[in-house]
Amino acid sequence: MTGVARWTGREVKAFRLATRMNGRDFAAEVGVSHRMLVKWEKRGETITPRAMYQSALDTMLAVAGPAVQERFATLITEQAAAAHDPRAEQLLRREAQYVKSPVGGKLMVPVEEGIY
Repeated sequence: MTGVARWTGREVKAFRLATRMNGRDFAAEVGVSHRMLVKWEKRGETITPRAMYQSALDTMLAVAGPAVQERFATLITEQAAAAHDPRAEQLLRREAQYVKSPVGGKLMVPVEEGIY
């Protein structure tokens, strides 16, 4: 999995949910107070953690198991698609090519013609 280009409170919250950790345990892993973690998650995209905490988050993501990484990627992708985030295209460049539905704007995977 590729890393996160820029961590914001939104990515931090998605990563915490992907790890299925409570706020206090996750904050301890990152090396911040629980109060700071709550502030990041509450402010969402409007706050960027300091470089040392972004580095800690990068390391945690890199050593996380495949299940955690997949849950994180899914959460971030869904949030970006729902919010029409311009970074969504970068997030969607994984194994499959996703396309937004012209009707509802939901993500679809194109399937080649054939008998199914």
